[in-house]
Amino acid sequence: MFIPMLIFLIPFLIVLGFVAKRKGFPPALAIVIGIFPVANVIFAFYLASTTDKAVLQRLTALEER
Repeated sequence: MFIPMLIFLIPFLIVLGFVAKRKGFPPALAIVIGIFPVANVIFAFYLASTTDKAVLQRLTALEER
């Protein structure tokens, strides 16, 4: 039971770390949150619903014009 969970959890944590970095959150914190069973799904949906950091910077630059 433990090995199949690790097989699915490790790639999920890697992807969660990359998405968190793109969204402006610390990847290490995202990986720690991703270890917990219910919190990882809630945090993944939260990250998916937030705007990318690069998009926010571009919008700020357009507003300053």
